[in-house]
Amino acid sequence: MLCTTADPEDGLISAGEKGFQLTWMDAKVDDWVVTPREGKPVEINALWYNSLKIFEMLGEKFGSEVHEYSLLARQVKTSFRKAFWNNQSRCLYDNIQPNNEPDVSIRPNQIFSVFLPFSILEPFQESAIVDVVFKHLYTSMGLRSLSPEDPKYVGKYSGGRKDRDGAYH
Repeated sequence: MLCTTADPEDGLISAGEKGFQLTWMDAKVDDWVVTPREGKPVEINALWYNSLKIFEMLGEKFGSEVHEYSLLARQVKTSFRKAFWNNQSRCLYDNIQPNNEPDVSIRPNQIFSVFLPFSILEPFQESAIVDVVFKHLYTSMGLRSLSPEDPKYVGKYSGGRKDRDGAYH
């Protein structure tokens, strides 16, 4: 059974388990998970924060108690900035693994944190993310799923099933 829960320590959503894919990056060949993202995926947590802010906004509009949502949203925002900001690369980590190690892969998932209605980042961070995503991932056909500078990057979709699915990163 797949487990998705808010971590009581930081309020961030932790999801998945070994051998299963939970996000849109779901390529799997037999027992090989092409892009393992067990832990705290960046886009899931950006969406989580925005969900909390929407609950808060709707609660205020309709006269419901929102204190709990407000506190949790504040905790998630603080934790997100601390956990996901990669100061060296000037972008966000893709995932915080169960051992609390960040995945430094430059992926498009971080762009969610920039365009969602409730900002979870500082303006300078949003600007830096857009710059990094443009530099590493932008093509005339859309965004790559992984920076070509990453050793795991496969630039050509060809070969057998394992080779082709491996190119999905």
